[in-house]
Amino acid sequence: MSLRLLPLAWLFAALIPSASLAQTAPQQPQRGSSNLSAPTYALDGVVVNSATGEPVRGALVQIYVLRQMSALSGQDGKFHFDGVPVSQLTVSARKPGFFSEQELSQGAIWNDMVQVGLNTQPVVVKLIPEGVIYGRISDSEGEPIENLPVKLIHAPIVNGQKNWQERANTQTNEDGEFRFFELPPGLYYLKAGPSFNARTRATGLSQAVQEGYPSTYYPGSQDFNSAAGIRIVPGKQVRADVNVKSEAFYQVSGTVAGYPLGATVNVQLLSQDGEALPSGVRIDAQAGTFVAPSVSAGSYVIKAYAQGSDDQESVASLPVNVNSDVAGIHLVAGRSVTIPVAVHLELTRGLYPGSYPRDMQLVNVLLVSKVFGNQGRWASLEGPLESRSFVVRNVEPGMYRAQITPNGPWYVESARCGNTNLFTEILTVGSGGPGQTIDIVVRDDFAKLNGAVSSDERPAQGIVLLIPELNPRGAMMVPVGPAGRFQTGGLPPGEYRVLAFDRIDGLEYTSPEAMRNYSSGEQFVRLPPNGQATVNLELQKRGD
Repeated sequence: MSLRLLPLAWLFAALIPSASLAQTAPQQPQRGSSNLSAPTYALDGVVVNSATGEPVRGALVQIYVLRQMSALSGQDGKFHFDGVPVSQLTVSARKPGFFSEQELSQGAIWNDMVQVGLNTQPVVVKLIPEGVIYGRISDSEGEPIENLPVKLIHAPIVNGQKNWQERANTQTNEDGEFRFFELPPGLYYLKAGPSFNARTRATGLSQAVQEGYPSTYYPGSQDFNSAAGIRIVPGKQVRADVNVKSEAFYQVSGTVAGYPLGATVNVQLLSQDGEALPSGVRIDAQAGTFVAPSVSAGSYVIKAYAQGSDDQESVASLPVNVNSDVAGIHLVAGRSVTIPVAVHLELTRGLYPGSYPRDMQLVNVLLVSKVFGNQGRWASLEGPLESRSFVVRNVEPGMYRAQITPNGPWYVESARCGNTNLFTEILTVGSGGPGQTIDIVVRDDFAKLNGAVSSDERPAQGIVLLIPELNPRGAMMVPVGPAGRFQTGGLPPGEYRVLAFDRIDGLEYTSPEAMRNYSSGEQFVRLPPNGQATVNLELQKRGD
């Protein structure tokens, strides 16, 4: 059986094995109305709560064979389909307040798909109950704080890497309460504040004081490194109350220069984790001045953006420590960086003899900022057909991780920017002027890998993970069926670490530390250009 490599997003959407219920007597074939000569059969099963094992009633159960068929589970969680032709299919279920196993990718891709025919056994479909985080935000006197922003931050594993991102946000109600629901299992961090607007408090002195609520992480720290994570398992509800102390807020003001006349100007204050504060910065682009009236004490980066009529962006940034009113900040916006991309096509199969179409984008290039919350920058083709260029525009100074994927029947052999290997190293972009060229080489002399997976000396289904030694972020997944054998082509030549798992969701396989526990089951394979190799693997079970 030959299997092609599957995109990770498709892999994560794969179905999960359906467990068998008690043995039943062989079914007698039914006669379908659409084709009197083709027998059809009944398919029975039950939907259960994965955390408690209790039946789930009112779940929408669906199968697809020639057409979509649907049924609702009853009070006992059971469902029934009539008139199902001989087929191999998957059974899915969904209901508000639950996740399907497909959504959470809890298992190997092959799932023990249900074989409908004689002796079809009832199937068990599991639904994972949602998690909930709720609580109350109060001040130092225990009084509720209304309309305070509250966020959940987490770091799901995407393509083998942790990616910090905001999961959800809300505001407290008049009782200071908040609630986050529909949470999949994982580790979350809760952040309350800062206030949208400061309030004025009169003092015995002639000058009034601005006060507000600063950013505070659960259970009560203003430093993310001291925050406590909240672990959610299926069906768990966690109360997370936070006490936030009111503090003085200060005014930060200054000027911005260096941008073209008529440009749109924006000024932001960024926290240490890269989040833009809701400080309500007032800008006079004509005069080149700005005022942030309500900023809590702390360390920030103040950043100015300007965009001219040619869509060219200018940017300036400056670190600032706030523990009183700060005035006289001067930002000089410089033009953002344009990085040329040169793609060298080294083909051996004669697909494009001599040259390739100029309007063809050979690879996709995305530069992702290391700063939390910043969007990436894509490379694009520009200019007339006879002098077309491939560039990444409006790149701010900073540190970036490159994501490069082929856009045709070839692979990326190498990607460098100066002395930086973009497969394994972080790209540092300086300010002003054109950036160094990103040089990319693509080839088509693919290799093949054959193999077998076993568990306790028996064939085993699962997922084979291939991690290139020179490009760990370019790992590939190959599904393995019940026969325990696989064959795949389209592999870049080179050395690989090869492992077999029952499931790979949540596996940070780009981290040597995270993979240390699995090193005993890995095999090292060298694939020559246009060559092939064979490997035998023992299935490693990661459990639930």
